Amino acid sequence: MGRELYESLPLFRKRFDELADVAGYLSGRSIVKQIYDPSRKPYESFHATAVAGLAIFALECALTEVLVLEGLKPDVVMGCSLGMFAASVACGSMRAEDALKVIFDQANTIDRYGEEGAMIAVVGSVTAVREDSILCTHAEIAAINTDNSFVLAAPSVNLEVIEAALTRRRLTYQRLAITRAFHSRWIDGLHDLFLHNLKRITTCPGGIPVVCCSVPGQYVEVAPETLWNAVRQPVRFKSAIEHLEEAGPWRYIDAGPSGTLSNCLKYLLPMNSASKISPVMTPWGGDVLRFKNLLNEATFLGGWCGV
Repeated sequence: MGRELYESLPLFRKRFDELADVAGYLSGRSIVKQIYDPSRKPYESFHATAVAGLAIFALECALTEVLVLEGLKPDVVMGCSLGMFAASVACGSMRAEDALKVIFDQANTIDRYGEEGAMIAVVGSVTAVREDSILCTHAEIAAINTDNSFVLAAPSVNLEVIEAALTRRRLTYQRLAITRAFHSRWIDGLHDLFLHNLKRITTCPGGIPVVCCSVPGQYVEVAPETLWNAVRQPVRFKSAIEHLEEAGPWRYIDAGPSGTLSNCLKYLLPMNSASKISPVMTPWGGDVLRFKNLLNEATFLGGWCGV
């Protein structure tokens, strides 16, 4: 999660440390020590909802702010699930410190009142779910990323039945390291608590258009209900990209900690698209080189979209 950038880019480290200090005050734990613990293995499971949310936001926010300082001001920002908070800060609708407070409060709300659940990444057509009565009953489609990949959400008590159904259909799947059924009806009971937390902060009209992957096809206003929809409604990344491509071409810069969305984009962009894809952080290393190459290519003529 951005270790190379943290160790090599002073501007990134400075901003990340500032946000980490706020996160540490809120949570009582150092997110720097948590995510950069040298004893932690790269693929070790990590289920601390609050720390994970704070760390992901801080990384996305720090990277976006450094890109802007280097002259790459976005024409559009896109928020996907939790990334909607970083998008809200990037467009100027919310202060980063306020976003951290809300993310921490939301995580505590989920841990205290949310039903145990899971999310399952599946390789295959989403039609397989719609044609299977067991899957339709016991799970919901939480995300459609490409024509051949989607995510299911379900409570923990349904997982055995769901995975048996996926196996029968010979679909490749993997449980994600997430302990709640986000983007599904199983978090509906948290709606009022979410909005109560969100209404305690101030949002304002931003200076940059915002796309929310859970409300594709239009630019959105950053408001409490929009932020709730970002974590409750299914992620329609495919539809959001199709909408953006109508106004392209773009330089899509993935500011997330894993490069997942830029990888999905490889399968979504039409063959004749002139848009470019620029991941920065990935699990495989080389983050600093990709960052420097991105700056060297900054003469690209056209808009760029922060994802």
